[in-house]
Amino acid sequence: MLSAGEQVNTLMPQIVPQVAAMMWEMKQEVKDAASACLEEVCGCIDNRDIEPFIPAMISCIQHPEEVQECVHLLGAKPLHFSISATRVAHC
Repeated sequence: MLSAGEQVNTLMPQIVPQVAAMMWEMKQEVKDAASACLEEVCGCIDNRDIEPFIPAMISCIQHPEEVQECVHLLGAKPLHFSISATRVAHC
């Protein structure tokens, strides 16, 4: 049985776009709640290579002008992938 964090991690492709869309809502309360939610959801990411970049990636959603810099940061980092059962199940 998967833990709650593993379940969230598995559903990231469905969760992130929905929450990210709410970060562009008119009401500031909704924007703030969506940002906090995305931070919590991203806390379930189990990839140590990506973890340091999570704040920059979330910021890119709020500030699209930061995307190029974030891509450069990610591109400069050598990534070491580990294979988990969850990742294999997605193949």
